Amino acid sequence: MTVTSPNGGETLTSSSTNITWTESVAGGRSVAQRVIDYSLDGGDSWTLLSNAPGTSPYAWDLTSVPNTTNGRVRVRIVDDGTPALNGMDGSDAAFSIQRAGGDSQGPVVIAGSIASTPNPIVRGNPATLAARVSDQLTGGGTVAAAEWSYGASPGFGTAMTGAFGTTTVDVSATISTTTFLTGPRKLWVRARDAAGNWGAWSALSLLVNGTDPVAVGELPAAAYLAQSAPNPFEAGTTISFGLARAGDVSLDIFDTQGRLVRRLKHGALAAGNHIAAWDGADDSGAGVPPGVYSCRLVTPARSFERRIVRVR
Repeated sequence: MTVTSPNGGETLTSSSTNITWTESVAGGRSVAQRVIDYSLDGGDSWTLLSNAPGTSPYAWDLTSVPNTTNGRVRVRIVDDGTPALNGMDGSDAAFSIQRAGGDSQGPVVIAGSIASTPNPIVRGNPATLAARVSDQLTGGGTVAAAEWSYGASPGFGTAMTGAFGTTTVDVSATISTTTFLTGPRKLWVRARDAAGNWGAWSALSLLVNGTDPVAVGELPAAAYLAQSAPNPFEAGTTISFGLARAGDVSLDIFDTQGRLVRRLKHGALAAGNHIAAWDGADDSGAGVPPGVYSCRLVTPARSFERRIVRVR
C-alpha cells in the first residue's frame, strides 16, 4: 500500500480532490476491505472518511471539511486470507486545505503565552499585556486582529497591536490600570482571522496590588445609566454610566427576545463615571441587524435599562 496523493505539500483549494494510492496483495489473495481516514492536526487524531471506498482513486468531498495547514490522509487494506493481513500508508507530510469559505474557526491563544509586565500589577501604573495567537490549527488563515478585556468574564474588547497578516502573531497592548480594583483579577485575550472568525477568549489570572480608587472623575451621588449617544445609531454608539461605590457590575446588550447579544462590561469597577462603546456587533464579532435593543446595567445597588435603536 502506497498513498500517492495528497502526499504532502499540496494546497487544496477546490471543493473536492482525489485520494490516490497503489496496492498489491501477495499469495493470490484479494482485497477484502479498504479504509480511508483523514487528519486535520498532522496525525494527532483521525476521522473515518470511508470504510468501503473501492479502488483508487477515491473522490473526497471537501465541502464540509474545515480548512487546515496540517492535513493528512491514510489508507489501509485488508486481504481475504486467514489470518487476514493488512497494509497501511499515509501522507508523507502535511498538506493544506484552503477552500474559500472553508474557514469557520477563529485563532487560538497559544497556551501559556499570555503574560503581563509587571505581574502582579500595581493599580494605577501602566502595564503591558502580551500573547501569541495562531490560526495554524483552526483553518490555517491569517490573523487579522486581536483584543483584550478586563473582568471576571470578558466584556467589551480593546484592540491590541501586532504584525498581522501571518498565521501566528505576537500581540501586545499597553493597558491603563486606573479603573482596576485590587485583588485577584483576570485579563482576557482573543483574536480574529481574515475570514472574520473570532476565536475563544483565553484568560490570565493575576493579582492587582495597591490601593483601590475612590472615584474616576467626579464621584456620582448615585449609580446611573445614561442614554447612549448617538441613538439611533448606525456604526457605533457610546454608553455612559456611573457608580457611587466600587463593586461588581455587568453592562450587557439584549435583543427584544431577552437574548444576550453583547457583554460590554463584567466584573469589578471603581466608583466614578465610566464609558463603554458598542460597535453594533455581537459577542462573535458579527454585526447585528437593525432593530431595537436593550442596554442593561446591573450594579450592587440596583439595575438600569435603556433602549438602543440600530438603523441600517
